[in-house]
Amino acid sequence: MLDYKIMYVSHTGNTQRLAVCIYQSLQQLGNGDIEEINCNTEPGKSPLLYVGFCVEKGDCPIEVQELLKKVHNSQIALFGTCGFGQSQEYYDRIVENVKQWIPKDNSCLGAFLCMGKMPMQVRKRYEVMEENPEQREKAQMLIRNFDKALLHPDDADIQNAVAFAREAWEKAESCTDM
Repeated sequence: MLDYKIMYVSHTGNTQRLAVCIYQSLQQLGNGDIEEINCNTEPGKSPLLYVGFCVEKGDCPIEVQELLKKVHNSQIALFGTCGFGQSQEYYDRIVENVKQWIPKDNSCLGAFLCMGKMPMQVRKRYEVMEENPEQREKAQMLIRNFDKALLHPDDADIQNAVAFAREAWEKAESCTDM
């Protein structure tokens, strides 16, 4: 049985929801632990580390950056949520930004990203933007995206996150069997 650890940052509860569902789905496969990341978190020595994050300005939060820099000789699977997206190209850019924080002696098993709801103050900011004729069109697009994101992560997102996590576990276990 392969030991694993799930570590995450969640500012709105979206990434925490994914982390808990992933943890519950992996419990029968190996010895696991789950922990919320703060500025003092140490990664430990798990051979498989799932790192979850909320997207901030196209990257992971500083707490995740600092944690990833401390991980060595592990297999890492990334997962996260963001208010914008539903574009694989956008998600791929985020993943590349996050991967830069992973030291080269680790192996990245891939990543899963999905939309997640945003705080209501974000919508209020867009509504204020909408009052400006020069920003109206952009604000309306942002409001439509905000409203769509309110429904995420949904059941399909959860199922896809769990499927990704299980695939990462299988890849990691096959590497340790060699």
